[in-house]
Amino acid sequence: MNYFKPLSLVFIFMWLALGCNLRSGDNSTVSSVDIPNQTSSGDKTPLVTPTEPTDKNSGEGEKSKIESPVSPLNNGLTDNTDKSKNDGDKTIEPDFNSSRLNKGFKVVSDSNVIFAIREKLLRVPSPFDAILVSDEVSGYINLDGSSFELRVDLHKLVSDKEKRDKYVRETLFPNQPIATVKFDGLTDIPESFYSGDTVERVVSGTVNVNGVNSVLDFDLSTSLIDGQMAIKGNASFEWSNFGMDTPTGNFFTLSDEVRLSVDIVADSIFPLLGVDVDDSSVPDYLLNPWLCVNGDKFVKDLTSDNILECKVELNFQHDVLLVTTTGIPSHDFESTIGCCASEQQQTWSIPINPIYTDDVVLTPERGPVAFAVNGAAIYGPEEGPDGDAVALHFGKFEEDRQPIELGVCGGHSGPGGQYHYHFDANCFHWHPDSDETILDYSIEKLLELGNIPKIIGFAFDGFPIYGLFGWDSDGNVKEMHSSYKLKEGSTGYNGIEDYIYVPNLGDLDECNGHFYGTSDVPRGIYHYHSTIHNGEGSLGFPYFIYCYHGEVDESNLNLGAGPPGAGPPDPDVIRERLQKAGITVPEGTSDQEIIQIYGPMLGPPPR
Repeated sequence: MNYFKPLSLVFIFMWLALGCNLRSGDNSTVSSVDIPNQTSSGDKTPLVTPTEPTDKNSGEGEKSKIESPVSPLNNGLTDNTDKSKNDGDKTIEPDFNSSRLNKGFKVVSDSNVIFAIREKLLRVPSPFDAILVSDEVSGYINLDGSSFELRVDLHKLVSDKEKRDKYVRETLFPNQPIATVKFDGLTDIPESFYSGDTVERVVSGTVNVNGVNSVLDFDLSTSLIDGQMAIKGNASFEWSNFGMDTPTGNFFTLSDEVRLSVDIVADSIFPLLGVDVDDSSVPDYLLNPWLCVNGDKFVKDLTSDNILECKVELNFQHDVLLVTTTGIPSHDFESTIGCCASEQQQTWSIPINPIYTDDVVLTPERGPVAFAVNGAAIYGPEEGPDGDAVALHFGKFEEDRQPIELGVCGGHSGPGGQYHYHFDANCFHWHPDSDETILDYSIEKLLELGNIPKIIGFAFDGFPIYGLFGWDSDGNVKEMHSSYKLKEGSTGYNGIEDYIYVPNLGDLDECNGHFYGTSDVPRGIYHYHSTIHNGEGSLGFPYFIYCYHGEVDESNLNLGAGPPGAGPPDPDVIRERLQKAGITVPEGTSDQEIIQIYGPMLGPPPR
């Protein structure tokens, strides 16, 4: 009864239908001075001093203007007038378009898929349609141009024969019950769709069943009414699409063709975010980038084999966005020697409309400095007694003070089981082939792809953090480079003290950001970048951000190791946690050494 395998494939294709329904340098000199007008949230020594403006995009007498080069992103407009009350503060007014708000949709329980195949039984004179139905459809549909994936549990297929259903579960898909459909970014969506008009399209997507990929086309009819998307469609395929022979048996024969119909209902996620879709005070870039909204995303800690839930809940309250999260990333990850990551209950807070200031606030030396769109924490470069964990990861020096290991995507488990990134954090925008896992990811692969610049997180001042890529003055996508470099003879062993800021060495300012037009805010916004290289091709310190150019909600600084001076935990507690983590402490290590060397690595115990 191998004929049920194709049915499952069909099921996956339906997913596909769902998602694709609408497809149709200067020469640099080293500055020996400090960051201008800085205040500190930690005990950090400044790397540069003020003798001239360090922001390449603004100069004396022009601080009230956000410069955005002529490019396809801003339609050639460079008059980005500052709307703030004074030259010192720049308020980024939200871009608002009601049609752009309904970009994220979550598949809900009213959805179903029906598979039909002509079946002829030996003792029945006429062929008939064998029908399998499933209502186990999950996933999100994105209409913002980003790719997405839908999932179906093949073990939930139900027909009128329990024996048939059992065969599907136990024989066809005993070890791989989840089928996926991946869709590229959906663009060219007509404005009339957001006004309730039905859109009919032929769309395609990549379906994977039992490790075999196939691209299928669907005839779809899609509408959007009151924030709910309805998708109806039909498709067909043959067994050969998946390298299969048409199943036959002693008592049955099946047709070569399998037909499927889909009836999908997906709700806009924005009511789930606690925001009215007509609320023009919320900028679009705060609505669209989030992952794991309301959960349903389970990932594996490859160090412990624990299965954990990535979950993000958003609540817009007046002028503040509260992001409550489990702190688990949206991809499989490695806790490494700090094992093991655990689900947290933490809430980040950022302003809905951030205010740019010429003064800067230094990030803490350790602990959270920002957070990713999947809710996971983003830390600065340092870990333990002053060393740059990223420089160590790339073999710039040998660590003789404590064991440190970063896992895939530049992260690992840390204080109180809090997973966090030290660099990169771009892997959730990388999609593996059917024969790949997250361990096949590398930042080099991402650089080769040259992805469209996307938001990967937010700093605590509310300004977005984009990934490795940005735009040049001609509107071309390029890798962004930091403007920091190692001091002569330094390796990163002493952490941030080993680096110096060199104006115009790279693309970014002293905080690792700049003013520029983006696909989310074409007229320009101040934003940061994740960087892996500097302007000379060496380490891209500070990897995320070094300081804030906006007003910071310092309550975020307590959601992790915290700023220096927060006080060490009890040395006996540290010893117990080290033992559980499998870390051996040399005999004769004093309590003071336990606190100073191992305490920063583990951070505070779980609450």
